[in-house]
Amino acid sequence: MAEPTDLQSGVERNKLAFVTGATGFVGQHLVVELQAQGYQIRCLVRRDLPPELTKLDGVTEIKGDLHNLDALREGVTGVRYVFHVAGVIGASNEATYHLHNVIGTKNVVDAVLEVNAPLKRFIFVSSQAAAGPSDGKPRKEADESLPITPYGRSKLEAEEYLASQADRLSYLVLRPSAIFGPGDKEFLPIFKLLKRKYLIQLGSVDRVISLCHVSDLVILMARSAVAEVPNGSTFFVAEQTPYRWSEFERLAALAMQVEPRRIQFGQKIFKLAGRIGQLISRLSNRTVLINSTRIDEFLHPDWSLDVSKATHELQHETLHPLPTAIYELVSWYRHHNWL
Repeated sequence: MAEPTDLQSGVERNKLAFVTGATGFVGQHLVVELQAQGYQIRCLVRRDLPPELTKLDGVTEIKGDLHNLDALREGVTGVRYVFHVAGVIGASNEATYHLHNVIGTKNVVDAVLEVNAPLKRFIFVSSQAAAGPSDGKPRKEADESLPITPYGRSKLEAEEYLASQADRLSYLVLRPSAIFGPGDKEFLPIFKLLKRKYLIQLGSVDRVISLCHVSDLVILMARSAVAEVPNGSTFFVAEQTPYRWSEFERLAALAMQVEPRRIQFGQKIFKLAGRIGQLISRLSNRTVLINSTRIDEFLHPDWSLDVSKATHELQHETLHPLPTAIYELVSWYRHHNWL
């Protein structure tokens, strides 16, 4: 039976979506974007949604996590779209990454198949880390995946599980680069140091990175849910132009209106700091900012992506390029007293 549509606009009326990770950085932006596009949204949450989301029409909570099978089955029953955003980006050991990023993904997929949800598409938010760093030229989706971190390996394994269910599940994989934007905490320490007029050099200033604004990402996520692309398609998501880290530092300092003092350490000190951070994480059972995984990523000279596939097949656009978005980010941090 065809999905009901608005007779004048031809737009699908009954758009029911299930979102995991709705209280996270990307998830919150996604819920706002989907609601603006007329979706009814069920959010899997371990804690209450923030007030700005609960006041939105058509947004409901389901309390649970990726290992609460009853909550997952409730969440996916009758849904047309699943946006699987939840996972861990920092953990004290490889087993924890596997538990949440691989088994957690498997649980969501299995719930969809068990309740026989009338699913049109399952959108999996993976990561550039699943592909691994580049080697002198921007990485493309067709290149062999060679992740160098436990996080990247767990995301790749989750992708492989989805591929094993391709005959039963309509799905698509998005691999965003480093994500920034309002509400981001990953880049915040850099700006806090800049406020004190310091800049700690992490790896080479000549290393190349791709960046993705969170608003551009969630717009593409919504678009990819209804895009006519082959089942199991994978897309890198980032701004079309990669940047040298020195350019990011320059733009950040300009936005903060400071002339920082650069502090540089050798690779041995950084690797030692990463091992210490990893030990602290294991002993305290919490994620720390500096760990071995982060250090390995910082020290690699090339994390650039070729996003021409998403540009051509999903009409991906850069609506928030770094030179202007970084000023908006600093303004947001200050307005919310994060700086």
